[in-house]
Order: sequence, then C-alpha cells, then structure tokens
Amino acid sequence: MKYMKNNFLDSVLPFQIDDKNLRGRFARIEKLASDTIRHHRFPDKVCKLLFEALLLTVLIGEMIKIRWRLSLQIRGNESIKLLATDYYAPKDQGKPANIRAYADYDKEATHLNLDTGLFAITIDQGKNMEPYQGITPIIEGSLSKSAENYFFQSEQIKTFFDLNITKKHSEKSGRNWIASGFMLQALPDEHDKKYIDDKSWNILKERITEQTRDSMSEEFDIAIVGSGPSGLSAAARAAQKDISHILLETTDHASDTIFKFQKRKFVMATPDVMPLRSDTSFAAGTREEILDKWDEEIEQQKINISYNSEVTGISGEKGNFTLEVKGGRTIKANHIVLSIGMQGNLRKLDVEGDDWEFVQYQLDDPEEYEDETIIVVGAGDAAIENAVALAAQNRVALVNRKGEFARIKAGNLTLITEAIDSGLLECYYNATTARVSPGEIILKTPDGETSVPCDRIIARLGAMAPRRFVESCGIKFTSDEPSALPELSERYESSVPGLYVVGALAAVSYTHLTLPTICSV
Repeated sequence: MKYMKNNFLDSVLPFQIDDKNLRGRFARIEKLASDTIRHHRFPDKVCKLLFEALLLTVLIGEMIKIRWRLSLQIRGNESIKLLATDYYAPKDQGKPANIRAYADYDKEATHLNLDTGLFAITIDQGKNMEPYQGITPIIEGSLSKSAENYFFQSEQIKTFFDLNITKKHSEKSGRNWIASGFMLQALPDEHDKKYIDDKSWNILKERITEQTRDSMSEEFDIAIVGSGPSGLSAAARAAQKDISHILLETTDHASDTIFKFQKRKFVMATPDVMPLRSDTSFAAGTREEILDKWDEEIEQQKINISYNSEVTGISGEKGNFTLEVKGGRTIKANHIVLSIGMQGNLRKLDVEGDDWEFVQYQLDDPEEYEDETIIVVGAGDAAIENAVALAAQNRVALVNRKGEFARIKAGNLTLITEAIDSGLLECYYNATTARVSPGEIILKTPDGETSVPCDRIIARLGAMAPRRFVESCGIKFTSDEPSALPELSERYESSVPGLYVVGALAAVSYTHLTLPTICSV
C-alpha cells in the first residue's frame, strides 16, 4: 500500500512553532486504512488498534526521516497477540512511502483487549547500519501513551500524540475508516538546553487538540447513545435503511447491563408485547449466549458502533445536535436516540455504613463465594436469582420489605418459594435496613431492631434514572419524584425535538427491543 503525502485522503502536514521550540506532524489516513483491511475481516476492535498503530507509524516515520524502514510491533499478553507495521521510506524526494500492516488475535475471544504487553519501535537505516530497537511496556492499554513513553525514555524528548480513529457510515466508497491525529514534540533550546515549562506545554497540547478535533468532527443523521437491546435495535434498523448512524457505548463491550448480569443467568424475553422492527434477535437464553449472538450481529449487520465512547454532554437542536465524548471527541447528529437505561445509577441502601467494603450492589459470579454468611437485600428478580444461586454453597438470608413477593417473574416466584420452604435460605419479611456496621446488618422488623451477623451484603434495589445527565440535555421529567421518568410522546420523542428516549429509561423493559419512528426508519 502506498502512502501519498499529497493525497487528501492520505496526507501528512508538518508544522513548527519556533518561539516555543515545538515541532509536529498532522496526519490523516483514509484510503490507506481501507486498503489495509480490504482482504481481511478483522473485528472493529482489531481494526481500531491496527489503525492507531498505522497512524503512529506514519507520524513517527515522517518525523525522523527514515532512510529505509521503521517497524512498530505491539505484543499483547491476552486476546490481542500481535500488531505489526512497517514504514518504507520514499526512494526519491516527493515520491510516496510504502506501508504494510499485520494483526494476529484470538478469534475465539469474546472481548478483545490490549491491557498489557510490549511496545517496540525498530529503526533500520539500511545496509551497513546497525538497527536500533527501543522497547517499552504498554501504558494504560494505550498505544499513544506507550509511544510517548518510548520517546521520553529513549530520546528524552517530550512527546504527545492525539489519535482519532472513526468508522465511516457510508459503505459506497469502500473507505470505511478514517484515522487522523497529530504528533507534538518539545525540543531543548539550542542555547540553554532547557525545555518548555510543563504549564505552557499542557496549554499548547490542549489548544492544538481542541482545534484539531473541531475540524475533524464526525457527522451522522442519527447518533444512538447506549448499546443495550433498544440501542442495538435502533442501530440495526438504521443500518438496514442505509441511514448514516453511530452507536456510542461507554464500555469496551455491547449491552453493559446484560454484561453485568451474574454469569450463566438465564435471560427471558417477551417480544410478543412489542413487535421487533429490526434484525437484531432477542430470544431467551443465557447471558453468554445472548452477548455472543449480539457481537456476531453487530459485525454481520454493519452496525457502526464506537466503544469506549462515553457521552458527557448533548447540546444543540434538531438537525444540529452536538455530542461531547470523553477525551475531547465531538460528534454532530441530526437526531439522537438516548438508550442509556438506568443500571449506571443503582439505588443504594441509603443508611449509615452503606459504603463499607463488604457491601456491594452488583454480583458477577455467585460461584466466587463459598462458606460465607451473605445477606441479600431486595425482593426483585435480580435479588432472588442472586440469593438462590449463592445459597448453593453459602448461608443466605433475603431481606424483603414486604410480606410477599410482588412484580417478579412467575419462574422466580416458584424458585424463591421452594428455596424458602425447603430451608435452602432464610427470608426476613416486612424488614428494612436500619444501618450497617462491620460484620453485621441491623434490620427494622415488626418486632423491633435485630442484628444479623454477616460476611457480605449484596443490595439489589433496582436503579433510578440518571436524572442529572438527562436534564442537562434539556429533557423534562414527568414530576420531581425520584421514580419519575422523562416526558415522551407516543413516538418516544422527548421534550427536546429530535431527541428520542428508548428502553428502560422510557419505561420499557430491557427485554423489549424498541425503535422510535425517525424520518424513514
């Protein structure tokens, strides 16, 4: 693949700030990115990392004036095994450089991560020259931070990289990815050999980053925030209709709510209540089966999903919304679908001691715990499923603030009734938490307060709407009550025209796949 310095799709622009002794390069690669993966079916996570490596290679290769070859190798310890790039310098002035890239990863891995490993740069200046190699550990799972660390250790040069990798919404051109960013280096003064001070350095980094990202903001017809069932459904529908879209997910995996369910949990679906209007499937099955199926469908349906993209703010109006993403990324959209659910805002015990280390509000794997005395607070489906699963190898008691189990699935009602009747676990009815002390929970019961010794407390009390964020978007709620939900039309449109709310935040169970009517969707 060739890298053309004068091609708009693939370009490099050098710059220098003389009075600050700074130098750098802007780079954008688009056709090169497409050519790199033309004959491969890499998952999006692998593509993103590979393009980060390519962009780093271009920026570094152009900066240090390679006479022959620069190689970059990233060796991971987990699911990402190897990322490798080679930059071959132009043979003549003004001619294109040549670049190649390679990726090796665990094809069976459900989630692809690069948390640890080694980052290596090799500079080979040709015949009769000894190649130079510098190696640094992967820093914070970030290739750009690893490259910064390399320059600081090997060259004692302050270096900053800002990389932006995005997937284009259009399939027609065949160029689906854009990698853009810049490299900035602080050089010592020729006379006193001093570097720019840290304060000025940080200010300049922020200014250049802000200006660069403003000029490279992404534009879509629909931006969907949250990749739960409803968000996935909306994105799949947009993909079906060939509508430009982006699905923004805070974490590194789809559907964080279901991802956080206890392992092997059987998830039930009731699609008969609301018709499915996209190809995203949701049949009853285990947590693992559903997540694996959705990962496959995200790839098959060409859903434009962006992981690790936490939306921190939404402003603007219909036809001209702006979404601010953590890290400085900016996205423009004509319409927004908010599918953030409520699991990120879990209800706490709200009593003295509810923040002790042995109090938790989430349960991943019940089999982690053995021979403990565990109190489960709550009487919903999650609490019941947690309690019964834990009771297999622990002493478990359930705290129910009512005298019966209401509003739970029929299967769970049978499950908890049989568990209590058989003596598998104990239940405190009409009881609430008064306070928590080390090694005990104090309950308010009809007979007065009682202390229950325990090793662990698991509170499953549901969740509340993330009201502060939702209201910051301009969306009105039905009342001031903590349990209130946003005001919505029959089409799920909020009080902000063009901004729709779906899923649990719209009072629709997560087991329903929903999609608002937007434009021709």
